Amino acid sequence: MRLSLETEESEPSGGESEFRGALETDNGTAPPFKYSFDFNTNQMKPGKVTASGEVKIIDSKNFPVTPIATAIVKLKPCGLRELHWHPNADE
Repeated sequence: MRLSLETEESEPSGGESEFRGALETDNGTAPPFKYSFDFNTNQMKPGKVTASGEVKIIDSKNFPVTPIATAIVKLKPCGLRELHWHPNADE
């Protein structure tokens, strides 16, 4: 697999690099992707906010290219996370 990169004369603002180009495979060039693979959790609003903290849940509902789910939990001082367990999972 080879990546065909197109570059701009100047770097995008914020110092971030940007990939724009075709994905070349052994069977030719792949069509453009339907979804973005870029997801910024810093711009995401929390799904739930309480006096103890907040939680952001990332899953296929808000990030379609992921097959998993994850949560970013921010606790305030003296905040406690809900006790839970996974009965069918290895620890």
